[in-house]
Amino acid sequence: MFKGEDDSGKLKLKSKDNIKERLQPILKLKITTDELQAHLDNLPEQYFKITGIEEIAKDIELVHEFLKQQFNASKNPLAPAVRWQKMEHCGFSTVSICTWDRPALFYKIAGAFTLANLNILGAHVFSRTDNIIIDKFFVVSAGDFSIPGKMQSQKFENTLEQILTTQSDKILNIDLKPQNHMFLGYIDEIHIPTTVEIDNESSLSYTIIDVETEDRLGLLYLITKTLSELGLNIFIAKITTEKGAAIDSFYVTNNKGEKITSSSEIINIKQRLTETLRHDLYHQQSTNF
Repeated sequence: MFKGEDDSGKLKLKSKDNIKERLQPILKLKITTDELQAHLDNLPEQYFKITGIEEIAKDIELVHEFLKQQFNASKNPLAPAVRWQKMEHCGFSTVSICTWDRPALFYKIAGAFTLANLNILGAHVFSRTDNIIIDKFFVVSAGDFSIPGKMQSQKFENTLEQILTTQSDKILNIDLKPQNHMFLGYIDEIHIPTTVEIDNESSLSYTIIDVETEDRLGLLYLITKTLSELGLNIFIAKITTEKGAAIDSFYVTNNKGEKITSSSEIINIKQRLTETLRHDLYHQQSTNF
């Protein structure tokens, strides 16, 4: 059983059969029964807890678009399918991305957002068991927190496609420039301490890394790049920002697909992340004063 939103926006229990019944009239003849069933079977329970029926339908259509690209001779099979949706009432855009899963993918996507000067307010990141990822990012223009325009969104898409199709990290040699903190919800003289906690109790399959620090442009890129360098694979990520604070959770395994249980590895992960983020924050603050 899964939890999902009913028509009033409240959470209620619903089975996969119930989800399927509600999706079929929305998708009509555009998606085969096998595609629909694959989506239901290959995603983790957390996906259905936070995703409403309409959004699930849009995600299935995005996966369908991505799979169609695999048979398009003019399209690189490694290129992602991307969908933008302006959320005028919320003040941000939602960017949905579907592509093949691969090592270090998350930090490459985060790097493309940084290069396009887009700040990530939140994200829901999920990997299907058939090696397809469905990631959603809630973004604004860095600096003034406005909804991204067409040129900025196109720059992101072009940059991301270049990164993913060339399999080269050279473009991701990013120099993170300090930001004006007034646009990030900071209060003068008040700074949020950087903390990293590692939880091996809440999930049977994954080690959960919880990070809290001050939000800034390129933060998610910095965190996920560090996790990649540590040899960790991200399967689920929950990214939120609140009053200038970034509160992020990453569900990870090592390269063998196992939880991180070694005490020395856990200490190393905490130290690397904490030192990297504090060094970056010190650079940001010292340049702003």
